[in-house]
Amino acid sequence: NAHIIPGLTNGTTYYFKIYAYDAGRQSQDSTIITVVPANGSFNANDILLDNPSAEVSGTWSLQTSGNKYGINYSRSTNSSGAGYLRYRPTITTTGQYDVFYWLPNGSSSRGTDVPFITTHSSGTTTVTVNQELPGGVWKWLARYSFNSGTSGYLDISNINNGTYTDADAIRFISVPPPIPTTPQNISTEPNNQTVDVSWDSVSGATGYKVKYGTTSGSYPNVVTVTSGTSTTITNLTNGDECYFVVSAYNSSGESANSTPEVAATANMPILGSTLFVSDVDYNAAGQITEITYGNGNVTTYT
Repeated sequence: NAHIIPGLTNGTTYYFKIYAYDAGRQSQDSTIITVVPANGSFNANDILLDNPSAEVSGTWSLQTSGNKYGINYSRSTNSSGAGYLRYRPTITTTGQYDVFYWLPNGSSSRGTDVPFITTHSSGTTTVTVNQELPGGVWKWLARYSFNSGTSGYLDISNINNGTYTDADAIRFISVPPPIPTTPQNISTEPNNQTVDVSWDSVSGATGYKVKYGTTSGSYPNVVTVTSGTSTTITNLTNGDECYFVVSAYNSSGESANSTPEVAATANMPILGSTLFVSDVDYNAAGQITEITYGNGNVTTYT
């Protein structure tokens, strides 16, 4: 059985469960399944692998009828022995990817539990696909994390309860990372015409922005930090109080500014009292005989 639910938003995750009923009775709920509708359009940054580019194990034939993707799709007669089509993407950026599949229209001769076996950065996951259902559109399979390179792949196996197994196209769509959270624990250390600013690292951030100004709540000056979690703000005027906040950013956007703002005033350093000479005594020949320091220490020369 199949039913189309209209009015959903592409790219939004939906959760479904199904139960059966008749007069006065109702079954238990099915396992919850997760679905992300897609518009089927192809973007330049997607990784699209059609069946001719897949690695082949076992006996598969090419079919050209029906609402296939591209010029054909692959079919295995399950009685011919175990086999699979392996779709191995070249991942350029480590991260999460939504995996979609395209199949032609199904029929009762197809399996209802066709294994789609994905090897990803966290291990191997099997999702079974009902190939009796209508096809001709992109359908979301799952979201996985992949490392850069070619270590990840997806297998469509012909070990299932159908007479035939079809394999057509697979699509990998990079999922943008979440916007970083706001940096915490901002600290400052004032020095001569400078202030050192540091903060805690934020997961997923590719850089930080240190913002400051001489008026509370206004930060017209921005320093971008692409490495580490500290920086030195220079060319400040000693005695002018400055207010500092920090934000984190990545390719998806920028976090809110840290709160509360942190105030600091650049100043000439206060030297320790041991560095000040309070008194010097000389002998008749003009030689130094005793030096007294600001902390009371005395050095005698003979």
